[in-house]
Amino acid sequence: MSTVKVYKSKTFVTPEVRAVFPYLSEPDKFGKFSIDVDLIGDPDLQATLEAQAEDTLEKAFKDIGTDSQPSNSFIREGTYNDEPTRRAGFKMPATRKVKGKSVAQSPAVVDAKKQPVTELVYGGSLVKIAYYFQYTLMPTGTYLSLKLKAVQVIEHVGPRGEASGVDAFDEVEGFTSAGDTPATTPAASDGDSGITNGSDF
Repeated sequence: MSTVKVYKSKTFVTPEVRAVFPYLSEPDKFGKFSIDVDLIGDPDLQATLEAQAEDTLEKAFKDIGTDSQPSNSFIREGTYNDEPTRRAGFKMPATRKVKGKSVAQSPAVVDAKKQPVTELVYGGSLVKIAYYFQYTLMPTGTYLSLKLKAVQVIEHVGPRGEASGVDAFDEVEGFTSAGDTPATTPAASDGDSGITNGSDF
């Protein structure tokens, strides 16, 4: 019998934020789809995440019957180009287990009209992120992590930092995808942990 116990919060959606180092079309070197957000420039978002984390822990303790505090922090402090950073990272493994088998998954990425995005999403793009907290109790430790579910691209930024310019058209609000078939298949729903059609936005 597995000794791993997991509690998942409900789904939350961030306000509009600027993407930092997004890996949405392919996994990063750790085999995860991911997107970071800057918290130094957005203390209100940090306060919101911390309140949601506290609520998640309270509910997880009741659900699992434990009071084991996480040994990690979902907020990462560091430096980049000699400047201090404080980021929250939202992640989704590229595979998940279904009846003992590994199944590929990827986050849904939709445009301002909730249609699939096929363009690569670069850092600086204005996005909303659908996510949930996962509390995991294991023999090796206790962890609280931010899990990525989906991303809505409000303003698309290209590889050299250029905005797409769709806002210049009166009949369009925000970024709209070309509408081609996505290269990857969104993650299948797994209880509250998966969505895949942008319905959270």
